Amino acid sequence: MNRLRTTTIIVFCAYIGAVCAGLALGKMVEYDDFTNLLRHNPQVSGSYWTLGVGAFTALLAVLLAGVPLVFAAARSALATKRWRRLALFAVPPLSLILWIGAGALTVSLTPGDFVSKPLLLRLVVGGVFVGGFGLATIASATAISIAVIRSPISETFFRFARIPALITTLAMVVMVGATFVWGLATRAADPQLFTEDNGLLASNTTVSWILILALMAIATTVAIIALIWGSRDDAGVTTTQASTGQTVS
Repeated sequence: MNRLRTTTIIVFCAYIGAVCAGLALGKMVEYDDFTNLLRHNPQVSGSYWTLGVGAFTALLAVLLAGVPLVFAAARSALATKRWRRLALFAVPPLSLILWIGAGALTVSLTPGDFVSKPLLLRLVVGGVFVGGFGLATIASATAISIAVIRSPISETFFRFARIPALITTLAMVVMVGATFVWGLATRAADPQLFTEDNGLLASNTTVSWILILALMAIATTVAIIALIWGSRDDAGVTTTQASTGQTVS
């Protein structure tokens, strides 16, 4: 049971990491050169929209399994008057508010064209924006994970979550493949674009793509390992139950 809980939570947390990488790629393609390729190059647009389909599919799977788990954990905390556990559910909205506030303050202090700013200033602003988002995401995922792990939730919820967790992982594999193909297609269509500073925070495009792909691949690998680890335990439990039944007979 504990392993089943852990597997589910690891997969869904890994999905958050993959989504962060996908959001970074989405931010990068806002540049005009990338937008033009998306409009006129079928390989680039096809791989990019495949990435979107994979992300959306994974999101639906996470919501399908995650919402009942979170609701059950919150209901349990209310019923047993575990106020500290219930307070954990306030971490995501508070983290979002703090991140938006910090980002708005940083932008207001650095008006004008961001790309033309000195590199050090871009790194500071980007560190606040990207780092703040990362910290908010980690804090939110950790808080919800702790709340779910510490709650006496029925095993049925976690057994039901196995299929959505598998779908999420498969969708993440699609996201990694689509991101890889997108990079190759974009580089083939416009080689110069990958040598310029059109990446995140006006950094090198190739470096940004590799970092995004690496983060997405690491998150997907973690999800795959968690699924394999959890399935072995489940298979062992099934075998033990079958052996016990034969012994009793």
